[in-house]
Amino acid sequence: MRLYYDDINITADVDITKCVYHDVCGNRCDSLEIEMNDAAAWYGWNPRIDDAIEVEHEGFRTGTMYINTFAPENGRFKLIATSVPCASRRKGNAVYEQKTLEEIVNLCAAECKMGSRLFGLDGSMYFECAVREHESACGFLSRILAREGAVLKACNGRLSAISIEYAQDLDAGFALSVRADGRNARHTKKDEARLARVEIVTPYGRGSARDAGCTWGSSQRYGDEYPARNNAEASRWAHGLLLTANRQCEELCMDKMEFDGRLTAMARVDVDSVTDVAGNWIADEVEHDLFKGKSSVRLLRNVNLAME
Repeated sequence: MRLYYDDINITADVDITKCVYHDVCGNRCDSLEIEMNDAAAWYGWNPRIDDAIEVEHEGFRTGTMYINTFAPENGRFKLIATSVPCASRRKGNAVYEQKTLEEIVNLCAAECKMGSRLFGLDGSMYFECAVREHESACGFLSRILAREGAVLKACNGRLSAISIEYAQDLDAGFALSVRADGRNARHTKKDEARLARVEIVTPYGRGSARDAGCTWGSSQRYGDEYPARNNAEASRWAHGLLLTANRQCEELCMDKMEFDGRLTAMARVDVDSVTDVAGNWIADEVEHDLFKGKSSVRLLRNVNLAME
């Protein structure tokens, strides 16, 4: 394992006793937790908030992380870094008028002193008016991306907007096996929370979407809280909101597997099993214990929707 501080390899100068990397998506940021024995050696680098730090382990790299806090704890020295700098936590109000999705993402990323990129989304989608009310830039982006059936991912100095369906359609980069007795996994289904249909109705537009695999769920109707300006926008948002909600209704967790850096948030995963967990999933949360060489993952089942 190698530790880089402002691109300088300082591994030999610190005594690391813990290193855990949390890889997530949505209205959350990745985090890196490091504990070490020699606080004096660390303070010798004159560390400051938002300085860049990165860990490399067996070919895996966390990407640029920004120092958030560091302090002595229980006789050791603890450091926490996040994938977004402190500027991203500032809450504010703004009105984005006559902007495209790409322009809004770019503006919010610039406020966070980060770059931006879209995956599987049409950046030219037009917003006549998008209102941000006492929200951080990342919180605001996560909220409007949920309407589009997308999530926000902060990684390596960049805010990425990723379409859920785009991620679901990718070839699996990883395969996991669940035993017949299921003892190496925790499978949870929340069928009572699954929606069969979402409809948006405003004075300016109407649209809906349904879950092709759900025949028992309830319907949800929204009005002015999602101010669609036309039928196409209402249909698109209904589709996105239904996808965002229903993918949370089935999860599979696997803990303390052998470390594998290919497991990342929003990666496609195939699960092989004789049980009903077999099929296609997306990694939603990953924890890599780089010191112990273990990985844990929370997966969400792929959801297929139909437009109406």
